[in-house]
Amino acid sequence: MAAIQALVCMSNLYKYMKQNSRPLRLTISTVDGAIAIIVNPIYEKLKIVPDHLLVFLDDKV
Repeated sequence: MAAIQALVCMSNLYKYMKQNSRPLRLTISTVDGAIAIIVNPIYEKLKIVPDHLLVFLDDKV
């Protein structure tokens, strides 16, 4: 739960900083888009892993 709370806090802080950084907004958007292009395919492959793990453990029990 602490990790989730920390992630939510960091996400909110990032959104706040992104909204209030007027001169750097274009640079932040460019970097944000580049990171999304790299991370999204990895996330799509890994997001089903917990489901498979839960099904495997359910079958074992």
